[in-house]
Amino acid sequence: MAFLYETINNEVTITGYEGTVRHLQIPDCIDHFPVRAVAKSAFSRRKDLLYVRLPGTLRSLGLFAFYACTGLKRLSLYDSIADYYDGAFRQCTALEEIEIELYNERYSILRDLLAESDRTMRFFLHLPDGDARLLFPDYVLDFTEDTFARAFHSSIVGTGFTYRECVNKNGISFREYDRMFDRLAAVNVKLAAETALERLSYPYSLSEQARESYAAYIRENDGAAVKLAVDHDRTDWLEQLLKDRLLSNEAASEAAEYASAAGKTMMVSMLLGVTAGERTSRRLSL
Repeated sequence: MAFLYETINNEVTITGYEGTVRHLQIPDCIDHFPVRAVAKSAFSRRKDLLYVRLPGTLRSLGLFAFYACTGLKRLSLYDSIADYYDGAFRQCTALEEIEIELYNERYSILRDLLAESDRTMRFFLHLPDGDARLLFPDYVLDFTEDTFARAFHSSIVGTGFTYRECVNKNGISFREYDRMFDRLAAVNVKLAAETALERLSYPYSLSEQARESYAAYIRENDGAAVKLAVDHDRTDWLEQLLKDRLLSNEAASEAAEYASAAGKTMMVSMLLGVTAGERTSRRLSL
């Protein structure tokens, strides 16, 4: 085994990894002892990591544990982590997709991860009574110098900070999250379409009013939404679009050509079924 570690009081702390690894899966136990911690700077500045999976036995994630792992794209972990030290995933500039098992409903881990980055982040959350997929947009904290007052004034550009405020250590306000949608839709069509697709496909704590708002936006931007599904290779999004009849025949036809050019044969078949059904319906009406 290439893991570097130390055992204290029958508990293992991971201190590093010897050699190159792209998909790092830290085990639940080593030498029959549970893995409880990742040490300070254990994996910092590694360029080889693409995916990291942390075990449910983990209780502590050390200071700068994965700092500046700039190739890291995906992370999977549990809410068992009680001690999350500053900078654990800071400057992981490619990290956008994070999967969290929230079986204990300790939302502090979600808030800690959100606080580490001002970039767009995507979360797949497994809760005791269902799954949710949430997108948190990016934002910019800007500073303006006031020479006369000899002071700097800060301002926040973008909706991402307010979206993050929907999360606290006790839970997620899905109502507030959904109420933010109009502001996001006004500034970013792609992120708004993606948010709507995720909430419709995984409608955890989704009110009927919010569902109608998301569906209406997709109908108005069906071309962008279906191409987004093709680009991300998300058949679940496409299935939801077809199930809720959110695609016009024109958008489906254009998307079929787009998917064909991208080599997405399954999606082409699904989309051609829509256009074929439309042509049959028209013939029957005649």
